[in-house]
Amino acid sequence: MDCCSQLPGDLLADILRRLPLRSLAAARAVCHTWRAVVDDHSFITQTAALLPNHLRGLFVCLNESCLHGFFARPSPPATIPGIDLDYIDDLDYDLDDDATIEVHCNGLLLLDHHVVNPATRQWMRLPHVPPYASLPNIMYGDRGLVFDPTVSPHYDVLWMPYLILHRLPEASLSDQWPPSPFILHVFSSTTGRWEEKSFLREGDATMGTMADISLARVPYHCKTYSVYLRGALYMHCQNDCVIKITPADHKYRVIKLPGDFASNRKTRDPFLGKSKDRVGYILVTGLSRLQIWFLNEAKSASSSYDDSSGYEWVLKHGVDLGPIIQSYPCNHGRQQWIWHNADTKQDKTRELPAVNDMEEFEWAIDKDSDDIISGANESIHHNGEYISAVLGFHPFKDIVFLHDTNLRVVTYDYNKAKVQDLGMMFLYHNTDRVVSSFPYTPCWIRDLPGMHYG
Repeated sequence: MDCCSQLPGDLLADILRRLPLRSLAAARAVCHTWRAVVDDHSFITQTAALLPNHLRGLFVCLNESCLHGFFARPSPPATIPGIDLDYIDDLDYDLDDDATIEVHCNGLLLLDHHVVNPATRQWMRLPHVPPYASLPNIMYGDRGLVFDPTVSPHYDVLWMPYLILHRLPEASLSDQWPPSPFILHVFSSTTGRWEEKSFLREGDATMGTMADISLARVPYHCKTYSVYLRGALYMHCQNDCVIKITPADHKYRVIKLPGDFASNRKTRDPFLGKSKDRVGYILVTGLSRLQIWFLNEAKSASSSYDDSSGYEWVLKHGVDLGPIIQSYPCNHGRQQWIWHNADTKQDKTRELPAVNDMEEFEWAIDKDSDDIISGANESIHHNGEYISAVLGFHPFKDIVFLHDTNLRVVTYDYNKAKVQDLGMMFLYHNTDRVVSSFPYTPCWIRDLPGMHYG
């Protein structure tokens, strides 16, 4: 008799139900006893339902440092109970000033000083980042979030130094950056503290000299994004570069971005994101010229943009959206999406009747014909003038989200060249501007390490 069959059934079930999805699938293959327990309790189905496999809406940050909102189709308020982020009970920080959303990764949000799960109203406070030993005068940095609940309930935060010329030692200005080995501060929920970890460079490419990087045009207000995919973190850094960091292998690689954003003063802030298990990059130049690139990590002779690091960016789609956004049918039906933030929460006239949360939103991409979607009014057209912001990729469909002329949110299906209006995002003040956006996929797994309930 093997040891597996000697465990009481209820005890074995209680142990297995705590495993992440991939570990659960592996445990199912251990023996007949474990497979039967997993199948009898439908653990894989139940666990899959908790994972971030569905788009729920967009978290959008405005130019007021802590002002954010949530743009989504109407549904019962309890669907995502923590979108307001007003449940973080931390007396050491004023969340009116310290609730800027920096990163979204598989259902978790990284704020200035906290990691938050809006779906479960759980949060944890990050300890202060220790000084960067080799550059003690560098006070600022970009951060990336590593979290894949199919692999582990644990999460990491990486801190990437941001080079500023007057804070660099003069003797280092001609040095290539990043060095190899590259020392980064990494917070792990496993240990609950920041630690220095070393990463070796793959390939010959660097971002340039420290002087060149610190003089690159990318302004401080430009939002840079990061993507965690297949065990690697891709961080948009200075000087038109992405750094791919593989935590498990302690390696990194510098990948040059296409499109020359840093030298083009007529671009919107670009968007680095995840689209159908690919790393994608959206760039809008001029008023409405759209470029969509995807990273190909298997180099081929048909490269659209070879960054000389062994990787290639392939231009999937390039088009001037001006003629398309000049006139399209507005969505005023039951499927109109709504903007929810502190202002609209106080204004009951902005509320729309909730729909059944099980009702699927009708995406134009899923329709074979060119018929107008349900709820769109053919007699009311919006006359767009320019793309004011890129709001991101849909993580599971071939569409991108765009903010049209600071008024309406539209999706653009880049395979069918079709625009779909989602509704108006109410910006109450003339000075309001979208500075960042995060397509949100809720994770319903509770009791993540170090988290508190709000």
